[in-house]
Amino acid sequence: MRSKAKYSIEGCIGCQVCVNIAPSVFKLNHQGTAEIKNPNADLAVVKEASDQCPSESIIIN
Repeated sequence: MRSKAKYSIEGCIGCQVCVNIAPSVFKLNHQGTAEIKNPNADLAVVKEASDQCPSESIIIN
């Protein structure tokens, strides 16, 4: 079974690290927090964003 990125928006601090690393995957919403715009993105890119997220809000399951 292929892993997918699950995003926990509650912990997002709006730092834009994920958007800078993976702009094809993440975007900032009107509240200034990140959300997934491509849930079928390359898992390696999502993992890199997850590893750099200071609030540990990107969970891969």
